[in-house]
Amino acid sequence: MSRWLKGNTHTHTTESDGDSPLEAVAGWYEDHGYDFLVITDHNRVTDVSGYSGRLTLLAGNEISLSAEGKPVHVCGIDTPNLPTPQPGETIVETLQIATDAILAAGGVAQANHPNWHWAFGAKELTQVKGCALLEIFNANWDTNNFGGGGSPSTDEMWDEALTAGLRIWGVASDDMHHLTGDPADRRRYWPGFGWVCVEAAANEPAEIARALAEGRFYASTEVELLDYAVDADEIRLEIAPIADFKYDTCFIGSSGRTLAVVPGLSPAYRMRGDEGYVRARVVSSNHGFAWTQPVFLE
Repeated sequence: MSRWLKGNTHTHTTESDGDSPLEAVAGWYEDHGYDFLVITDHNRVTDVSGYSGRLTLLAGNEISLSAEGKPVHVCGIDTPNLPTPQPGETIVETLQIATDAILAAGGVAQANHPNWHWAFGAKELTQVKGCALLEIFNANWDTNNFGGGGSPSTDEMWDEALTAGLRIWGVASDDMHHLTGDPADRRRYWPGFGWVCVEAAANEPAEIARALAEGRFYASTEVELLDYAVDADEIRLEIAPIADFKYDTCFIGSSGRTLAVVPGLSPAYRMRGDEGYVRARVVSSNHGFAWTQPVFLE
């Protein structure tokens, strides 16, 4: 029987530019109700085999390269042995090189924070083969998730890529670097502000990685789903209430068009068949979000 497992796919320790060692980092997530954590230090695989806590740890590597003057970062998930490759001459080539290295290591590739320094967009993503995940929300203060100044949000970028035919799943992560310092300092990269909930039969690295690769998860910054169901012609959600927050669920189709906006805790959408794909974005009155994965219609 499957259940939702809460986890973070993008995490740093003192083995790269984080401020806390593995045990302290894992301890924070364990204490805050997470089920799994992917350790993705920059350009190295941190050994997680010695960890003995309740949390399931997955080895990873945030391949951190640059091309055309822009940062190109791709997380390898469930990759205990992943050397960092050399970058290509272009952003597209570098994204592909990183993705190929991750796939060769048996892992799942996640393209990170595309709007950080306005690094890349749907035009580049749609030329890359094999990258399963796109970080549509990165909780750090400088990642420009919502776009601006004529540049699309990561949500809009995702729709552009999906509409062009790319099958890629949307991830939220906190990109944690810091556990210490002034909690009021939003310029530090704190944990806990973005995560995924994976539908998995077992809390084991291979099963978690497989669920991520297959899109069996939702992404969140606050909103919890009690249930998510898709049948032949309908998508249904059940939202867990928090305080007295109110909720609107926007069902989105190809080209990013709004198909319906449904208020309340039990939104549903009946599919017509001409939408291309249908995904849901839940927004709370507290500005919390959840995103479900696109359901593709033939």
